[in-house]
Amino acid sequence: MTEPTLPPPNGSGSSIFSPLPTIGRFEHHGRVGELFPITLANLFYKAITLGIYHFWGKTRVRRYLWGRTSFEGDALEYTGEGIELFKGLLFSLKWLLPPILFFVMIIVFFIIGLVSKDSSLLPFIFVLFIYGYVIFLMGYGRYSARKYMFGHTRWRGIRLGLSGSAKDHALKGLRYTFLTAITLGIYTPFMRNHLAANFINHTWIGDRKLHYPTGKGIAVGFVGRFWGMVAMGAAYTFIRDLAYQKTVQGLADYFIRTMDASDKSIIFMFQALVIFLAALYYIPFAMIWFWYRAGEIRIFIDNTEIEGAHLQTNFDTGPFVWLRITNIAAVLVTLGLAFPWAAVRTARFFSNHIRIVGTLDLSSIGQSSEEVLREGEGLAEVFDLGII
Repeated sequence: MTEPTLPPPNGSGSSIFSPLPTIGRFEHHGRVGELFPITLANLFYKAITLGIYHFWGKTRVRRYLWGRTSFEGDALEYTGEGIELFKGLLFSLKWLLPPILFFVMIIVFFIIGLVSKDSSLLPFIFVLFIYGYVIFLMGYGRYSARKYMFGHTRWRGIRLGLSGSAKDHALKGLRYTFLTAITLGIYTPFMRNHLAANFINHTWIGDRKLHYPTGKGIAVGFVGRFWGMVAMGAAYTFIRDLAYQKTVQGLADYFIRTMDASDKSIIFMFQALVIFLAALYYIPFAMIWFWYRAGEIRIFIDNTEIEGAHLQTNFDTGPFVWLRITNIAAVLVTLGLAFPWAAVRTARFFSNHIRIVGTLDLSSIGQSSEEVLREGEGLAEVFDLGII
């Protein structure tokens, strides 16, 4: 049986991004009114199954979002199954046993007196081991989750794929984390750049491989934006501390002058206002982080190539920051009920702002030879790594 090849694209149009011809455009046709009932049903079934239905619910959401996202007029397809995600979680439990057994062993040694009370290195070694192991598991989980998700994403019958080893990616992440620690954070932008490159350079669309260079020019862009973020964060921290202290002191003086200090409701109101202000003052930190992420995502996408073509974005930082902040605020305030609104507008935002331009013949792309995982995302679920 021969592997399918992509049929000719439905049409093309001029690119609004650059003089290069547009190979393909993304569109998203999802509606909040369609996804909301799915979300409500998922919440109900998760409640009555004590959370077990989560994996089937996630699969339903993915099938909806993928099916409402099209490229050159043809919708994506998600072929994953809830039972496979559930098996992935069970499979991941074996990775969590070593630190648990290690911790139990330390406790037992202390109890029976096999370890001297004067030993000060043991807690340090234990913390170092746990920290390193968690970093490894997060890298492993993130890579294997994307490998599963890509392998179950199709367009015109052609699968996406992610080659390479989750273990190798996790070990790279551990090594880069060590370099970041000994350089007091200076290596952070390089670490993020190299880890993203490892993902992109192992990604396939059918039998065509993506390429992302890690040249000096790209690294310089990362470094400049990263330290810009650090500088803004430091400046805001200084201003926030001054403003927060003065605001809390002013509120305290007001309540003391005008309210009955023995009234418990007044004390509760004052404490609630202090907590609210503390949360409010942290919002700009999120905005600064998303300012950095906007530039980072643009660099990742704009420098990704695929045989005579490359991806291209045209979104500005402001709209991206607004998208992220309002999505988070809405989901938190509604206790998750605004998830359909956030998911649909995020899919629509990126669909409207990403194109593939160049000279690649889409009809020449053949089927991917990468393996399709039948269980995955377990560790990503454990560490809540944000995989939709």
